[in-house]
Amino acid sequence: ILLDRLGNLDGVVITADALHTIAAQATAIVARGGHYLFTVKTNQSGLRNRIGSQGWSHRTPGYLLREKAHGRTSTWEATVALAPARIDFPHAAQTIRLLRGRAEHGSGEKTGEQVFAITSLPPHLAGARELAKLLRGHWAIENRLHWVRDTAYREDASQVRTGHGPHVMASIRNLALNIVRLAGHTNITATLRALDHHPEIVRQLTGL
Repeated sequence: ILLDRLGNLDGVVITADALHTIAAQATAIVARGGHYLFTVKTNQSGLRNRIGSQGWSHRTPGYLLREKAHGRTSTWEATVALAPARIDFPHAAQTIRLLRGRAEHGSGEKTGEQVFAITSLPPHLAGARELAKLLRGHWAIENRLHWVRDTAYREDASQVRTGHGPHVMASIRNLALNIVRLAGHTNITATLRALDHHPEIVRQLTGL
């Protein structure tokens, strides 16, 4: 697996979306000396329900950020709790509830969502502020990746929609984009266009 190629992870925090919220992934990261911060969604419904039942409405938020930009006000509210044994996830130290909200200045429209996450980071290494920043940083990268996938690969127009097909195709696109970036290319669309005309360049990028 990819983690085997990363080697020692001392001092490293691996953030990942819900697709990678798997016990084996958590165990592998901690075994290499690192920590994880995983988003928990309905694909792990049991884990999500156990986190969701921690009485969040009675807990005091540990971090609140409000930003005004681009004609809207965005809010981030993070609440953190110790992970009890019943959470039943390897090396879980804390659970997080993040409330994200957005209010459009012009229309007055308001939207919001509740996101749960789990981490092996103990409180003395990361509190609500640090965990919220890690999650925001991950989503910023993820949003950038999704934008490129849609513009370069027209992902939203894909007809692959059943079974594991969408996840497999997303993983393949991510792999291709990461190879291009690791090779030092920043204009993804232009690079992919060049690869269409000169497929032999792929051998140079991958070292095959």
